[in-house]
Amino acid sequence: MRISVVGTGYVGLVTGTCFAETGNTVVCVDIDEEKVANLSAGKITIYEPGLELLFDRNIEQGRLTFTTDLREGIKAVAGGLAARRRESAGRVARACTCVVARIRAGRHGLVGAARSTRRGLAAGRA
Repeated sequence: MRISVVGTGYVGLVTGTCFAETGNTVVCVDIDEEKVANLSAGKITIYEPGLELLFDRNIEQGRLTFTTDLREGIKAVAGGLAARRRESAGRVARACTCVVARIRAGRHGLVGAARSTRRGLAAGRA
């Protein structure tokens, strides 16, 4: 499976690395050019016990890559679908185009993410 993860902080980098470790091809997208350059060069930017081994292995095996271009991340996913089902890929591409347009317009409410890095949210409390 091809997966894009937006953000390479603690949640995104760990998630992307774990998806890659389970055999998926993962493109992680981040707006921080320096961070993406470091990650692409194999320099891990956070500390999480055990992550470095998984990160290094998946970088070496080509299952984990990084970009600052959200469209590139979306194409990585949609391209895999297009090879199997053009109709499904068209739907995914249209949905992704809509998401990108809404993000650029500052309407972030469309995109949801689950994080457990803030106390209370993991337990369902705001």
